[in-house]
Amino acid sequence: LEISVIEEKLPNSIAVLPFANISDDPNNEFFCDGVSEEILNRLGGFRGLNVIGRTSSFKFKDSDYELPRISDLLGSRYLLQGSVRKQNERLRISAQLLDETGTQLWTESFDRTLGDIFAIQAEIAEIVASTIVPQITGPTTSRYEPSLEAYQYFLEGREMLRRRADIRGRAREQLQKAIELDPRYAEAHAELALTYLFGTTSLESIAVANEAIDTALRLEPDIPGRSRSAPCHCSSRTIQT
Repeated sequence: LEISVIEEKLPNSIAVLPFANISDDPNNEFFCDGVSEEILNRLGGFRGLNVIGRTSSFKFKDSDYELPRISDLLGSRYLLQGSVRKQNERLRISAQLLDETGTQLWTESFDRTLGDIFAIQAEIAEIVASTIVPQITGPTTSRYEPSLEAYQYFLEGREMLRRRADIRGRAREQLQKAIELDPRYAEAHAELALTYLFGTTSLESIAVANEAIDTALRLEPDIPGRSRSAPCHCSSRTIQT
């Protein structure tokens, strides 16, 4: 991993490591990543927390580095790791909060139904935030919760987009399904925009992307990662990515 050790760690800094998939189905990997990222986004809404970005923390997926080493490389005083077991409509999410030495501060398991996924993510984020920042004042923003079916289509489409796999085909199709099921799902609109901006683009595809970006920002001006998911408006004839 090409990451330099950060000498001075920010106070109340936390990194959310990718939750492990311990389900029998390896296809649940993208669902586990979605759980990790949603908790990361929710933690970002709490005053007093410095949350390490997804790009940095997810570099340690399947890493054999010791936790203190990961903490040093990320410049994080706290680490959150966990696992997800998904079987039909049943979920078991286990989470563990550790300090920079690898000492466990808190651990808990949540046995719920799939329909409770957003409540679980919010609950974990709140417990972690209140553990790190005793005088927490609460989230600065409330997160929009899409329909569960739309969320699952979104996770698969986003994962394919990140893997550069069939972007103009299945990735776009899954994101469009998410939007059809839940037109107010801002993050789905933002990710859909990216499917029109990869490779050689036409004026028509740029126009579609810009429309999706406008919709995403109209629905959620403070959308997490908007600098990544909602690039600036494009007017050039060709974009190579």
